[in-house]
Amino acid sequence: RRRKLGPKLYSAAFRVGPRDMSLRSGSIVQDSAFALRSICGTRTEPYEHSELQTEGTCPSGASVSAVSAAGFKGRASSVNQDCVAVRSHTDGRWVACVLDGHGTEGHLVAARVSTTLPRLIGEALLQSSGDVPAALKAAFAEAERNLEEAAEREGFDVE
Repeated sequence: RRRKLGPKLYSAAFRVGPRDMSLRSGSIVQDSAFALRSICGTRTEPYEHSELQTEGTCPSGASVSAVSAAGFKGRASSVNQDCVAVRSHTDGRWVACVLDGHGTEGHLVAARVSTTLPRLIGEALLQSSGDVPAALKAAFAEAERNLEEAAEREGFDVE
């Protein structure tokens, strides 16, 4: 008989907004891209938060927070397969992704896609001429190609 463990707890989340909530998003200034992502694939205790990694400088006036934590899987420690990634682009767009890894090497898949998908979405939106669905489709297709090439080169399973 299975023991009921309580409500489902989501293990990755993010928040992006102006530091001063009276500011409108158009007043957030930036000169270069900024990225924040969690380091997934590390063995942690249940509900322990993953380390965060940043690239670039957070835009002036912006506030970004994120958390990713290993869930409870009925044992003392497990590999956190969930990644969160947030990226700002110089045109003022923000792209955020929560990636949920599955399988024995799901953390490798989630980690790889968390480094590529936010950038690919931003680039596709810039080139899209306003066709957001087509831009998203192109970005996801490129992320999948990139993932499959990396899996073959680095020897991990994406199934």
